[in-house]
Amino acid sequence: MKGEINLSEDTPEESAPATFWWWLAAGIALGLAAGVVFVGPAVTETELSPEEPEVSPEPSQDSPGISEVVSGFPDALVAVVAGEGRTLSYLIWPLQGAQILRALPVGGQGDARFDPSGRWLAVTTVVPEDQGALLSFGRAPNVAPLVSGVTAMVWHDTAPATLAYTRRVGNQDQLWVVGSDRQPSLISEGLDLGRVVFWGYWGYVLQDEGEVVLLTLEGDRMASTRGRALASHPSGWVLVTDGEGLKLVSPRGEVERLRISTDLGEPLTAALSPDFTRVAIVGSLKAIVAGLDGDPSQEVVITPDFLAPPTQAVWSSDSRFVVVPLGLGVWVYDREEEVSPRRILESYSVTAVGVIPPDAP
Repeated sequence: MKGEINLSEDTPEESAPATFWWWLAAGIALGLAAGVVFVGPAVTETELSPEEPEVSPEPSQDSPGISEVVSGFPDALVAVVAGEGRTLSYLIWPLQGAQILRALPVGGQGDARFDPSGRWLAVTTVVPEDQGALLSFGRAPNVAPLVSGVTAMVWHDTAPATLAYTRRVGNQDQLWVVGSDRQPSLISEGLDLGRVVFWGYWGYVLQDEGEVVLLTLEGDRMASTRGRALASHPSGWVLVTDGEGLKLVSPRGEVERLRISTDLGEPLTAALSPDFTRVAIVGSLKAIVAGLDGDPSQEVVITPDFLAPPTQAVWSSDSRFVVVPLGLGVWVYDREEEVSPRRILESYSVTAVGVIPPDAP
């Protein structure tokens, strides 16, 4: 084991204001594209006054909250929205009240992910002439650059503000973990370690070409299986597609095949429900919400209408709703009502979604 990280679930401190980090990110991208950038402790809001939030042009008092638009939705909804000139914004839609849109101090092409609390955001930005991407993270919308050369990143599946990422340095892959203190710890390194795709208290999942590799929290190899990892659950089970179908793989490499009858095409993304009874899978041909027990009567087939292939699907905290970004807006499927998904946020180009559960820190 190369290092340890404190997986405390205490409420993290706020990051620095957007303007400061925007200019810092610009300088990094232009002058230090091929280097490593470890940013020191964040400046608190008491030291620098944050900018006033950029509020969407919705009526601020009378606008409905998401629970009023999507009946029964239990969480606040958060999203990353793309704008003109490759700009990105952070959108929050509370249970009651208007949507709020705030500019993010990062832009360009890359990946964006919310942590399980929905309050922390990680964004990768493609840097010219670099082997990887620039990773920024923080309590949204105050994300700040951390390190360049990143090949993949993923939040811990239950601990807020705790991020794992992989880098390619020379001819070796490195696995790192960082928390709200912004002090990275090296967990493991190797010639072909692969890209981190999931992790939790049970260990890490790395993708190495057509192989899924399972590591302990100390970075030791536990097991491997052929295929591509699509989703994980805090219990440690990982959903994998291997060309022969879908399977659940335990941290020790045990395999259980899923019996799903619908031809989805190429699986694009998936999510296991928090109560571990259902799976939502979006494929190139169809999407499906199915029971893990293999009961065909529990399968609900949905015809996707996304403009760009989605890279993520998210369950609500009560395992009732599935939320998937469509490129333009998102659709929300209510498994209790079993009707067609409802499209919301149609006026936004949504690249990432998350939820803030009622008990989130």
